[in-house]
Amino acid sequence: MAIYTAKQGESFDSIARALWGGYAGAQTLYLLNPQFAGTLVFAGGERLLLPEENPQTVNSRPPWRQGGNI
Repeated sequence: MAIYTAKQGESFDSIARALWGGYAGAQTLYLLNPQFAGTLVFAGGERLLLPEENPQTVNSRPPWRQGGNI
């Protein structure tokens, strides 16, 4: 598996958008990295596992953005 080093100020959804062009991959990224489940914004330097295949980008929100007008 590939590793991504988070930059200061990034979040799961901003990383997914930068890597795969949409937010759909954020859930996969989140599930692969449960040690950061409570992290909303990365401090920088955190090493995240990436999926072996790029997640398909679909028009959906990650679980932490569902249920509101965020």
